[in-house]
Amino acid sequence: MNFLAKGAAVYFISNIFNALAPLILLPYLTRTITPSELGEITMFQTFVLGLGAFVGLSVHGAAARKYFDKEVTSDELSSYVGACIQILIVTFFLTFLVGLMFISQLSELLSIRESWVLVAISASFFSFIIQLRLSQWQIRHKSHSYGFIQVGLSVSDLLLSVVLISYVSLNYEGRVISIFSVYLLFATISLYSLSKDRLINIKSFCWIRIKEILDFGVPLIPHVIGAFFLVAADRFIINLRLGLDDAAFYMVAVQFSLALKLVFDASNKVYSPWLFSKLANNDFSDKLLIVKYSYMFAIFAILIGLAYGSVGPFFIGLVAGSDYIKAADAFLFICLGQSFNGLYLMVTNYIFYTKNTKRLSFITIFVGMLNIVLLWFLIPSYGLLSAGIAFLCSNVLRFILTWYFAKVEINMPWFYFIKTTKVR
Repeated sequence: MNFLAKGAAVYFISNIFNALAPLILLPYLTRTITPSELGEITMFQTFVLGLGAFVGLSVHGAAARKYFDKEVTSDELSSYVGACIQILIVTFFLTFLVGLMFISQLSELLSIRESWVLVAISASFFSFIIQLRLSQWQIRHKSHSYGFIQVGLSVSDLLLSVVLISYVSLNYEGRVISIFSVYLLFATISLYSLSKDRLINIKSFCWIRIKEILDFGVPLIPHVIGAFFLVAADRFIINLRLGLDDAAFYMVAVQFSLALKLVFDASNKVYSPWLFSKLANNDFSDKLLIVKYSYMFAIFAILIGLAYGSVGPFFIGLVAGSDYIKAADAFLFICLGQSFNGLYLMVTNYIFYTKNTKRLSFITIFVGMLNIVLLWFLIPSYGLLSAGIAFLCSNVLRFILTWYFAKVEINMPWFYFIKTTKVR
């Protein structure tokens, strides 16, 4: 487990920088632009996130999973990554075409400028390439390379945003231009790195390979949409029912809760490759060790969520300013929701290992829809607090359902302590 600890440390440190960059930028933005302008930026970023379900179809996960297949050759892996790029190109042009056709409607729905709709689609294209590069480093335990790109992207975005807003006088538009420019830069670096490491072969084309990748990625579309409903659609509803200002307030609360997300994300980045290798051995002692670590992590996740959720409101007022203190209303519930999201990440790995992503899609789309329904009906009575309550309830249910199906997919000694007691 020593290499796991070292890898987790690198991921954790890089995630800290990744989370600190927007937190450092936040007090600058809250004191430079209006809440409604910040709300418009929030809606743009939310749209980029939602586009991930369609631009690329999340097939970078298929390339990562292929690495663990026995007797797979390096040439086959490079062709596999190339096929993912081919799928990305096709889905990008289709999404761009739809964006052009409905640009006015999307602009009105999102409360952003029409030109930003097309910028968001392009940013999503670049984001996929970056994620593809990062996932290939992750499965090979190259945490330092992973961290270099992750930190570089965040720091570059922070510095360029300040330069464009303050020194080029682009106002809040500079934030959007910065996001697009930095994604373009690091997508270019990622493609060069994949080519240099001989991990990509775009020239090769095979329908069987494409079909195999799509069999992995297409069932994930409802999953990604459901995840979007769960983690980002709340900003759409808040914008529709309460306005851009409240969407900005809620974004600030979520931004502060990401400190928890980075802990769980760093842990999972190093844990999932280790878990896959242990599951491939199909050894009972390894499975028992996995379960014990899982229980320890669950206790840690809930305790840290409670602790951070209790002290966080003080820092929100301190960092974001008194105008944004309303963001503290839902903070404790959001933090606990992040804790259960961390537990979800832990158990969802089993389903990714078995490649049975259809069940995962069912869970996520169901829970995502539940989150929207809860939020829609609670907002009139509880305002921003309803978003935190809905987020927590949905994440608890998603964890429970995912754990149940993971238990069905792979036989793990989750209740080993009960069996031990009976034997005695």
